[in-house]
Amino acid sequence: MMDTFIHAWRRRMASKTPNLIASRKEPKWIKHKIASQFQFLTKSWIYQKTLLQHPLSFNLLDWSDNWPGNAEHGQSLIQEVADLFDEQDNYNLAPLWNNEEADLFWLQELHGFIWLRDLRAVGGATAKQMARLLVKSWITLNSHVNFPAWNLDVTANRLALWLGHINFIIPENDDDFLEEFTLSVTRQTQHLARVLPGTLIGSDLLYALKGFIVASLFLNYSPWLDKAINFLKTEIHKQFYENGAHIECCPSQYLTLLKHFIDLRSIFASLGSAVPECIQDVIDGLVPSLKKVTHGDGKLALFNSSYEEEDWNIDIILNQASPRNKNKYQAHQIASPQGEFHKLSAGRTIVIADCNNIPPRGYDRYIHASCLSFEMSVGRERLIVNCGSYPGQSEWAKFQKNTASHSTLVVHNTNCMMFLPDKTIGRGPTSVTSKRHEIDGNIWLEASHDGYAYFFGILHKRRWHLTNEGDMLEGEDHIIGPGGYQIMIPFHLHPHVHTSLSHNSQTALLRLPSGSGWRLRTSIGEMTLEESIYFGQYMVMEKSQQLVINHLPMTPEVIVQWSLTRETRSR
Repeated sequence: MMDTFIHAWRRRMASKTPNLIASRKEPKWIKHKIASQFQFLTKSWIYQKTLLQHPLSFNLLDWSDNWPGNAEHGQSLIQEVADLFDEQDNYNLAPLWNNEEADLFWLQELHGFIWLRDLRAVGGATAKQMARLLVKSWITLNSHVNFPAWNLDVTANRLALWLGHINFIIPENDDDFLEEFTLSVTRQTQHLARVLPGTLIGSDLLYALKGFIVASLFLNYSPWLDKAINFLKTEIHKQFYENGAHIECCPSQYLTLLKHFIDLRSIFASLGSAVPECIQDVIDGLVPSLKKVTHGDGKLALFNSSYEEEDWNIDIILNQASPRNKNKYQAHQIASPQGEFHKLSAGRTIVIADCNNIPPRGYDRYIHASCLSFEMSVGRERLIVNCGSYPGQSEWAKFQKNTASHSTLVVHNTNCMMFLPDKTIGRGPTSVTSKRHEIDGNIWLEASHDGYAYFFGILHKRRWHLTNEGDMLEGEDHIIGPGGYQIMIPFHLHPHVHTSLSHNSQTALLRLPSGSGWRLRTSIGEMTLEESIYFGQYMVMEKSQQLVINHLPMTPEVIVQWSLTRETRSR
């Protein structure tokens, strides 16, 4: 009785004052306060005077950013800038760079120059002229530190993209513009050397260090380069697990990180320099980590703020990776102390399960309350999915992080983690365990998490068994606790899956677009067919459905056995 009262009090506190019961507090306010004060000082005229007034000597890199852009987006940008053409045949670009009504994310993308790839995809003299015009205008209008244009991550991304497109931006004989360009690069790099890491952490800091390294190589200034490489080594040691996975547990970030580290390797190789060992180690680890979260359609599973991404883009990045030691991380594929994504593959069936422990505070911004959730695909068709993610701080973004937005067990319609207002985790599982074994092609995975222990005194165990031909997935959800709480088990379906329930509500037929049928069965409770949503692509919502096993016993121990079985075609 006392335990029940304590759990209820904790749940009330979590809904009213989550910060008071957060177990993952970090005294980072001092760091942020110092960083914000220093950021204020960098806007002063005194700080501007301390930045170099003459460019350093430079070393033209035999490297270019060749990642594909979107020509359609490039054409739209050209038209948007053309609309700023005034009656005197001059461009007034100040409204573009200093648009106070624009969304912060949009401004960061604009000042980060990621769209240079889109202009390059358009090609031709007009696109080159537009790229040159926009870089020139940015240098003129943003020569003094201002925000968000000079945010550390934005600055570093801009430097990497400028230098990766230098032949696209600067004509061969335009020495005056080259000097102006080099001075701007010098001042921005000096700013990075002084202020990094600022408040950056996780993958954002790694991306910023890439820009810092590229600019230091261009300027051929060894003090900055040595500082950047040593910094990178330290962060790699902090952020990558023994099995090669990144600490933020986000498949989309695996992909982006791999792309950036491939760039770093290419840059050093283009100079004839030895590639730092740590860079190749990261590539070697990220390749198998990325493949573990890739479905049969070549796209990513939807865990922890990820999107499907484009299969052709994933193929390009994996083909460019060329890992040096393909077997290096195989010893870590069975178990990892930090937890991991598990991939079960048999026949044409793939099951991917989230058995990750929560990353440390500060590295958890991408994490969803998705412990022991899974996705399932057959060939290139997705069957069981999670609901995906939505960017920013909107209600959709919060909703997509909920446990109920994932194919995993939910207790009392409550998340298995407590989120703070900044979308990081205030309290969650202290232990997520997983154990996998294989016999004759049959794969078993057993996992557990205690995310509901603090608020309900409940432990959740889940077991999967994929048969050797991939025609049956058997599952078992085991709840151990005081009882008295409503339990439900949602299975979110891909939008292209058609579903029909049986009369007894304990079986359902799932039909894939190819005509292949799968039967979902539950040993107890009843299934209901309910509405769901799917954000597989960035900000693109699709209506979908979910099958929910509910009306389950509220006893101290509940075992629910379910299965997904391929329907054999009648002859």
